[in-house]
Amino acid sequence: MAQKVSDGNGKQHVTRYCRWLGISRQGFYKFMKASNKPWKHAAIAQEIRDIIAEDDWNDNYGKKRIWEALLLKHPDGDIPSITTIYRILTKMGIIRKAKKKPNGITKADKNSRKSDTHSA
Repeated sequence: MAQKVSDGNGKQHVTRYCRWLGISRQGFYKFMKASNKPWKHAAIAQEIRDIIAEDDWNDNYGKKRIWEALLLKHPDGDIPSITTIYRILTKMGIIRKAKKKPNGITKADKNSRKSDTHSA
C-alpha cells in the first residue's frame, strides 16, 4: 500500500486500504513520513559493526562490553546509555532478549517422607 501511494497510483483509495488493514489514515501518513527519515542511530550502529569486525572474538560481546568499547573509543564523546545500546543491538539483530529461567522446576511434596539422615 505504501508503495502504491508513494507512486501516486492508489492515492484515492487510502481510506479504503486503511479500513481494510485496520489502521488509521493518520497512522499511515505518520508511517510514510517516518519511513523517509534516516535512522537516528545509524552512526552508532556503524561503530558497533566496526567494533565487532575488529576481532573474531568480539562477535559475542554483550550490551555492556559494546558500551564500554564505545567509551574507550570516544572518552569525551556523546555515547548513548546501555539501554539505548541494547535497543540498537536488538534492532540490528545482533543481540536478543534473554529468556527468563524459572527459579525451580520441581515442587516440594509435603506428603512425602523425610529422609533418615535429616531426622533428629
